[in-house]
Amino acid sequence: MEEFSPTITKHTKTLLQGLGKAEDLRKAGYVTSLELHATKTALQRRELDRLSQKYGAQHPTVQRITGAIAHSSKLAKAIQMQQVRADNPVLPAAAGTCLIQGIAMNKEGKPKAGITVSLFAKDQTWVRELGYACTDASGIFKLLITDARALEQYAGLPLFLTATNDRQEVLCRDTAEITVANGETRVRHLVMDDRNCPPPVSREIATNGPPATGPSVRSTDKIR
Repeated sequence: MEEFSPTITKHTKTLLQGLGKAEDLRKAGYVTSLELHATKTALQRRELDRLSQKYGAQHPTVQRITGAIAHSSKLAKAIQMQQVRADNPVLPAAAGTCLIQGIAMNKEGKPKAGITVSLFAKDQTWVRELGYACTDASGIFKLLITDARALEQYAGLPLFLTATNDRQEVLCRDTAEITVANGETRVRHLVMDDRNCPPPVSREIATNGPPATGPSVRSTDKIR
């Protein structure tokens, strides 16, 4: 078996290099696709404006182009979502830790920076022992739990991923339970509505929530 080791090592290295290049091509493909969608949509909107002025908004051709623009927008959002996920690979959690990672964005696929992400119990209070994380400029958060005693205490118990702003207002709370476990990684993505000025009745104050961090983000919706 020893005599085959160098050959196996060489092929393994070649395979890994090939996979790395394929991943780079995949990421580049997302960028190119988004650029093409943007160019196509710009042309469609220009034609839509021209035909709308000439025939009116109810003309069949105008309606068809309107539908095509809406469809193209949905495709662009899906591609953007995949691009963000490709730039945020799932990381393995080391023994004695638990990692909860994901992306916070609005329905347009735009990242939400400066949001505090933490775990709340069923009584809607922050589980302080499990810490918190903040989203970066790309909307990415990585909540790394390193307290072994807390991991053991809360392992298997139903928790809820929650996003709050700098005023400790709950922006969204996952309705699906999430659990922590030693050496495990959990992936959740937060999708929220943008609200420029939510009415007072829609605001929910976090009880004993994590520290205020990042800029104010006025949005509210449940986690998808």
